[in-house]
Amino acid sequence: MYLPPLYTYPLVSSLLLPATFLLTYTISVYLGHTELDWPYISDTATRPPESCIFSQLVNIGALFVAITFYIRYKQVSEYCNSYQLPRQLRNLNYASLWVGWGGALGLSILANFQVGVEKVKYFQISNQTSQETEVWWVHNVGLYLCFGLGMIWIWSCIITSFGLH
Repeated sequence: MYLPPLYTYPLVSSLLLPATFLLTYTISVYLGHTELDWPYISDTATRPPESCIFSQLVNIGALFVAITFYIRYKQVSEYCNSYQLPRQLRNLNYASLWVGWGGALGLSILANFQVGVEKVKYFQISNQTSQETEVWWVHNVGLYLCFGLGMIWIWSCIITSFGLH
């Protein structure tokens, strides 16, 4: 079974996610679902077909990010075993794996529960009002998981890297 070199996983995730944002922005502008100015990423992916493309590609990107976290975990684990490093460093490395996977899960949740503002016309009132199109609190849970745990993962990698030298 052929496995690609390990550097391809972070490379694919770092290229796929920005390409996803640009692709869904281009599609939503082309179809007239958003203006030409730079909106929030969530606003460009609130209607089909761009919402479906956005969700699928970000889910694939989240999988590649989770694989990247596992690769980092195994590299540090092998280094710790080879050089007989302290147990605290191994525990921090193991905890950072789970924190990173939680951040990748948050990215997937963030992508699948888009929040945007759509104009809705009510029957009782003749003017148009704005209404949230999706469950905003689920989107925010994914947001805090992704960016909060992502920041904790980055700091744990910094501490781990400092401990390796």
